[in-house]
Amino acid sequence: MNILNIDKDGEYAIKEDTIILSKAKVITTILEENVKVILITLNKDTTTKTILKGNHSEQKTISLFKANNEDVNIYNISDHVGKNTFSLIETKGVIQKSNTTTRGLVRINSDADDSEGYQKSDVLVLDDSKVTSVPDLEINNHNVKCSHGATISQIDKEKKFYLMSRGLNEEEAQETLITGFFEPIINELPEEVKETIRNELK
Repeated sequence: MNILNIDKDGEYAIKEDTIILSKAKVITTILEENVKVILITLNKDTTTKTILKGNHSEQKTISLFKANNEDVNIYNISDHVGKNTFSLIETKGVIQKSNTTTRGLVRINSDADDSEGYQKSDVLVLDDSKVTSVPDLEINNHNVKCSHGATISQIDKEKKFYLMSRGLNEEEAQETLITGFFEPIINELPEEVKETIRNELK
């Protein structure tokens, strides 16, 4: 797959399989037929819109973040136009002393037969930060599959204690658990971008 780095807002027509690493605030991708895209956003204040225009097009939109004393606002939209299209919106973040709002919208248009759209949001909270998750589905075709889910969790104190009993200090134990929180989603990414993502999240 091609790798495209984007740091400017705009609309991008995607005609071949592509991995997009985006630090833009507002980005729209328009997918042609049979195109597969992985869009990874690394901005804590971002809005993405995916227009699955072509039949059999697919996009995974993955938003990853760590926030400390910051406001996080992420809104990801998947707009299914073509038939047999697939979208996955996955948001994963760790926050401390922060306010976080994650929103997602999967829209299935009337002609988008046999399409699938999914949303998942997981936020790990290190203190009393505020988390708001707003998943939404707009379905105008009955021959589709859609679902959404969200979790908010805290550091497992027993796991943290175990790591500290093995010689790590409290900060090292916490960072190890945070790294483990992100690893499942990073491991699903293509090899050519895994280290880039890990470095961004350090």
